[in-house]
Amino acid sequence: ESRRLHGRQTFPVPSRFLSELPADLIDEIRPRANQAYQAPKGLPARAASTENGWSVGQAVRHAKFGEGTIIDHEGTGASTRVLVNFGVEGSKWLILSFANLVPI
Repeated sequence: ESRRLHGRQTFPVPSRFLSELPADLIDEIRPRANQAYQAPKGLPARAASTENGWSVGQAVRHAKFGEGTIIDHEGTGASTRVLVNFGVEGSKWLILSFANLVPI
């Protein structure tokens, strides 16, 4: 089964409490995936820097989304924004003046 959440197709993880039930009471109707999907971590070909000193390929940390890598940027001055790939959390466009990113 899958569902759409914020425009993306998601595949829910079975409840952790199912393991507490006796195996003979459970009928599995679909095989389990061996590995959870992770967003690709590839970087674009260009390696450019923003005027604020941030660069494509730079590792950063965000308070809510965790560790990620800058994969693109656009704009100038206070409106400069970066696209950061946070792995499982996905890619997010963040305005540098508000994001409080910390270089790793």
